[in-house]
Amino acid sequence: MPNPWLLLGLALAWAASVAGAFTFGRDVEQGAQALAERTAAAAVEAANVATGEALAKIEVQRVEITQPVIHEVRTRTVYAECRHTADGLRGVNAALTGRAEPAGAGQLPAASAPGR
Repeated sequence: MPNPWLLLGLALAWAASVAGAFTFGRDVEQGAQALAERTAAAAVEAANVATGEALAKIEVQRVEITQPVIHEVRTRTVYAECRHTADGLRGVNAALTGRAEPAGAGQLPAASAPGR
């Protein structure tokens, strides 16, 4: 029969090695996270420096554009050349007065009208 103290020592050694493996794994993971955070912080800092340098190179220019203002004054406001048909004139008058006047003074076409 093996020595019980030897078995107890082996069990304690195994438990210590398992605990050490967990601790080592946790330390490795924390180290990887810290490295990723430092890399991201360095990238952000480099981007900020590059942006600052690019903005510093921009030259602000003020350009004033002046043009003469042209006014046209119409002295003849009567449109003598404007000709409307009877229906067109009714439409204009209806739009101006807000009252629509029916075409043909309200008369309906005959039943034998072409196109019926």
